[in-house]
Amino acid sequence: MSRQRVVKFGSAAPLTGVLTEPVAGVARKSVSVVILNSGILHHVGANRLHVQIARKLAELGHVSLRFDFSGVGDSEARRDNLSFEQSAPLETTEAIDYLVKSQGAGGAVLIGLCSGADVAHLTAVTDHRVLGLGLMDPWAYRTTGYWLHYYARRLTTLSVYLNWLRVRLARARDRRGQSTAADPDPDMYEMPSYAREFPPRDAVARDLQTFVRRKVELLVLFSGGLEEYNHRGQYQTSFSDVDFNQQLRERHIAGSTHVFSAIDHQRIAVREVTGWISDRFGGASLAIGAENDPPTSRTA
Repeated sequence: MSRQRVVKFGSAAPLTGVLTEPVAGVARKSVSVVILNSGILHHVGANRLHVQIARKLAELGHVSLRFDFSGVGDSEARRDNLSFEQSAPLETTEAIDYLVKSQGAGGAVLIGLCSGADVAHLTAVTDHRVLGLGLMDPWAYRTTGYWLHYYARRLTTLSVYLNWLRVRLARARDRRGQSTAADPDPDMYEMPSYAREFPPRDAVARDLQTFVRRKVELLVLFSGGLEEYNHRGQYQTSFSDVDFNQQLRERHIAGSTHVFSAIDHQRIAVREVTGWISDRFGGASLAIGAENDPPTSRTA
């Protein structure tokens, strides 16, 4: 069980979030959790994943805040000229400020999927109150093992060969002038697409080594929908020059989509994230509860 209430914070723009708290009788843990937007998805998260994580964390005694970045969901747009890459880490820091001030948090764990994972990483570079990073489908880099898995899977898949044959036949028909493809419609236009850019691996490795020195705990949870990752252990291998010192937990839900569409995969993702937080941060409880803002409303 948990209780939820809408809160507002932020200096440059009013940011809206949902604070999820343990019910009376559940000992509150000193470490709170901030759950970050992914792309244009608001604080509910893909397939309500953020809601599920927040409610499970409350059962374990952790307060969590899932909020909307400026210009997304219920949060107002900023009036300055900062890019998203600049403003999102600042707003995440303000979310931590809010939890420290209103809840007496002794530090925060950041949880994010895709671009939310990117923002979590960027925030942890400058905010030393970040004690843990739960990164779902974060930046990943291909290794020799990646290519071995990639080609091994295709060598055993009949559809790959059939597709190869269809492509070759289509090209042969085109060369003979027998293609039946219709001419492109001049009124059609190409839809814009979002291209997620991965930073250089060496730069990420330097950040990770800094996190380890600061005793930041790391969870990397990969779906089956991230093209750059295809087997458990790839992440640690790709950063073989980083001594994670037992602070890294790597998991892979191979059959899931990028947004964990299937109910079973959502359950696994929630269990992995909340179980990791409980294992790493479940020991310390607040002796005295912080003064809380009065509830304003309830939301999903």
